[in-house]
Amino acid sequence: GCVGCVWVFFALHFFDTGLYQSPVGYNIFNAVSQLSVSRCVKEIINALSQPEVMNTWVKFPANIQELNHIGDEQYKHFILNIKYS
Repeated sequence: GCVGCVWVFFALHFFDTGLYQSPVGYNIFNAVSQLSVSRCVKEIINALSQPEVMNTWVKFPANIQELNHIGDEQYKHFILNIKYS
């Protein structure tokens, strides 16, 4: 099965790009088949979907004010990082 940090990176790459195959230059991903990445993504999703994980680490906005606050904080963080990096 999918074990180790490398599998998490494969899953994160898929979540980020939506691609099973990677562009040239991502050497770490080139030697892994689409089937292996697909199995890995499924295992990671299953692990993240467990109530112990969801109830502890995942929180969705409960109302429009919370959603707006999150958006404002992300915008401030993004703009400050661009201005001062």
